[in-house]
Amino acid sequence: MSINLHAVARPFAQRHDRFRNGEGRALGRQMPEVGWVVYIDEAGDCGRSNFRPEHRNGNSEWLVLGAVLIRAERDREVVGWTRSILDRMPRRRLTHLHFRDLTGPEKEIACHSLADLPVRCFAMLSHKRNMRGYRNLRAEKAKVNRTSWFYVWMIRLLIEEVTEYCLRKSIREYKEPKTVRVELSTRGGLSAADIGEYFEYTRNQSRMGLLHISHRQPKWEVLDPILIEEHPNKMRAGLQLADVVASAFFRAVERNSQGKTDTRYARLLRPRVCFDASGRYIGHGVKVFPPFVMQRLPPEQRAIFDFYLPPYKG
Repeated sequence: MSINLHAVARPFAQRHDRFRNGEGRALGRQMPEVGWVVYIDEAGDCGRSNFRPEHRNGNSEWLVLGAVLIRAERDREVVGWTRSILDRMPRRRLTHLHFRDLTGPEKEIACHSLADLPVRCFAMLSHKRNMRGYRNLRAEKAKVNRTSWFYVWMIRLLIEEVTEYCLRKSIREYKEPKTVRVELSTRGGLSAADIGEYFEYTRNQSRMGLLHISHRQPKWEVLDPILIEEHPNKMRAGLQLADVVASAFFRAVERNSQGKTDTRYARLLRPRVCFDASGRYIGHGVKVFPPFVMQRLPPEQRAIFDFYLPPYKG
């Protein structure tokens, strides 16, 4: 029997829009009980050729996604947290938190401050230099903008770790799964409905036993694709915190025109970076794709991974 997964997922965009507009009951669905909110932003680009620093105006060598996870009941506090960070800056007139626009000391203040908040941080780092010519045909076949499949695939790898943590903590603390709401920074050419549709497509594959990589997938008990949203970075304080994570780790691996990296900001975030049940950061709170690349990096790019290699011992 032939199953058309695209036909299964096709109505998702319409359902997503109606659900976000408050028509959940009309669709026969209740809003899932949300226990967590994760904010996701990026640093770098998706280009996979002509890399810097060899090409002065070329593509970034890395694409980094940063995520900040909080409990849903504390979501209303995020605006105050971000305002408090801005108030600590020497330039008190800053209206929003954008890591790239901060001075060195201001970047340190932002990372120090974030490390003191009741959040968990995740970083997904893709070394694109090792992916020249790589194609993921299964990801490309999903009903998503063809130029954005790589970005969506990176989101999936990040969400795998976020949902694993949420499920583990939910069962331990609440004795039942608590759903995570996903908020993404607006990205040209790609909507939240597009990304949600990809996850709906993947969930249908999983349910039908057709998922190609079945041992690693999002924890569907705590992930509902209908709860994936997008917002302009300036309009969401949580996305500004995610920008700090993404940009700090980007600076730790992306070489400047002198071939240097700067790990000091990503190192400051370690108190809030997530680790797995055995205390490991690498592969969970700090995830690298492709995984083998860490052993091939020059010392200046490997330094941040060496820093996060020892397990947490609290």
